[in-house]
Amino acid sequence: METTGNVELVILAAGESSRFQGIKVLACIDGKTILQRAIDTCRVLQVTPLTVVLGAHINAIEATIDFAGIKKCVNADWREGMAASIRCAVTGAADTTDALLVLAADQVRLESAHLQDMISLWRQNPGKIIAASYSGQSGIPVLFPRTFWPLLLVLEGDCGARQVLRDFGQDVILYPLPEAKVDIDTRDELASLGSSPLFTGIQ
Repeated sequence: METTGNVELVILAAGESSRFQGIKVLACIDGKTILQRAIDTCRVLQVTPLTVVLGAHINAIEATIDFAGIKKCVNADWREGMAASIRCAVTGAADTTDALLVLAADQVRLESAHLQDMISLWRQNPGKIIAASYSGQSGIPVLFPRTFWPLLLVLEGDCGARQVLRDFGQDVILYPLPEAKVDIDTRDELASLGSSPLFTGIQ
């Protein structure tokens, strides 16, 4: 039986994207920036609040993206890596939020239906972590119920929440999601998607 629960969607977009040699989240696929694609994918679910974690290149991103109706979480420690962005999201979560569903802005193959499936799976198993499964491992997108948030607040470095998933494997339900394996680290990877990207905001 599916229960109710308030889920906050969190898009991680704070990284410097040094391997990309430019502002990765402002690069375009078919005329739409990577970050805007992620926002639009989440907006379809009509889940509020929708949070975007920002850090590096914040001025250029804010000048390009329309954040109307979106909560911005500014990660001042973005140089540390993904753990700092997750801590930022947890600290800024609304009091009414029961779970955080965290995804990376550059997971460009994610669809709204994938995220909805993960939310539904959690509502059927409200005490469990729901993690995407691909290439024999678990990772983001990952949904954390509030009971696990104290563990997220002590994360460090660029490994994200993988240690939590390993340590609490008995509390993790895997959601097969091969599309989550596709993320963008370089311009060549973006070009390999078969589009003709325009590099907005990149000199």
